[in-house]
Formats: sequence, structure tokens, C-alpha cells
Amino acid sequence: MERCVSVNQRLQLLALVILVSMLSDSAHAERSVVLVMNADCPIESLTMLEVRKTYFGLMASHEKQTVRAYRLNSDEDLSRIFYQTVVAMSEKSYERRLLSMLLKYGTPRPQEFGDVEELVAAVRHSNCGIAYMWGEDAAAAEGIKSIRLLWQSE
Repeated sequence: MERCVSVNQRLQLLALVILVSMLSDSAHAERSVVLVMNADCPIESLTMLEVRKTYFGLMASHEKQTVRAYRLNSDEDLSRIFYQTVVAMSEKSYERRLLSMLLKYGTPRPQEFGDVEELVAAVRHSNCGIAYMWGEDAAAAEGIKSIRLLWQSE
């Protein structure tokens, strides 16, 4: 009888380990970064080149709509994904490029926010401003729409 209890305990432990691993894998697989915009903006999509140009201040309009870039600067993982995926350069190189564009042409820097709620409010109140954020934050926010998947964990 003791052996039966021991086997049952082992099976329960194995089932618990499998369940925990499945839950952590599914939560990890859903991690994504999306490009968002005001839900009322008529623009339905932007190419990656257009997104990159916007974050360098080179593209001011698309489909006769003014496009402004917003950034969240309080999340290191999100910033790392932004530098790798959107602008394809290191933080230092990107900052140098922005400074150069400001000094040569007067190109404004993207507006930065330290809080997701502030970022969402800015996008919601802009005509066609764009921002990148975690997919789960975008799904929870009202008044914005996701227009492009920028990154997804494997």
C-alpha cells in the first residue's frame, strides 16, 4: 500500500511540473512588442522603413496625416528591442544620430515618456502619433489600435 501512495505522489508531482512548465511556456510565448496608433487615425499600416524614418524625424506625414513618434524610456527590455528591431543600431549611435539631425536640420526628437499610461494618453490625444509597447499593454489600453507586430518572443 505504501508503494501505491509513493507512485501516486510521484505522478502528482510530475503532473504539477508539466503544468507549471506549460503555463510558463505559454506566458513566455505571448510576449510581443507592437506599434500602436490612435484608434481614430485613418492610417491602417506603416512599413518598417516608414516607422524607422519616423523615429529619426525624417517622415512627417503619411497619407496626408502628420505622424509623430513617441517613446517609452522606462523599460530596458523594451528599449533594447526598439534599438535592435526598429532603428537597427545601438543606443549610443541612435542618440548621436538624433543629436546630429537636431543640430543640422532642427529635426525634433521623439517625445519620451516614463510611464505606460502617459504614453497611451499621448497617443490617444495625438492625431496619428505612433508608439511601441508590449502587446499586453496595448491590448489593455482603450482608444488605441495596434497596426504592426514589431517583435515576438520565440
